[in-house]
Amino acid sequence: MKHPPSRLCGRSFIGMSRRFPWPWSRPIQQSIIQIDVYAEKYMDAITAGKAVEDALAAAFAAGTLQGIQRSRRSQYEPEVKLRRLIYEYSFWYH
Repeated sequence: MKHPPSRLCGRSFIGMSRRFPWPWSRPIQQSIIQIDVYAEKYMDAITAGKAVEDALAAAFAAGTLQGIQRSRRSQYEPEVKLRRLIYEYSFWYH
């Protein structure tokens, strides 16, 4: 598990980490990015995650970014009592 905030006070937390580059795809490179959304309530996590999803989908559609959403999964983190949505995206760039 990544490092969620210790207390959220009813708000969501969004974290992001770069997982690895894909070095054998020259001259186009690929990075896989994981975005974690934490919230006390499942619907709060969904709302925050939907904002991230919509913003990236709009950037992909406009051609601002090139990539795809690879996955979305959810889980409950019992040690911190938070809902967690995990988004994984592939981005391509030169």
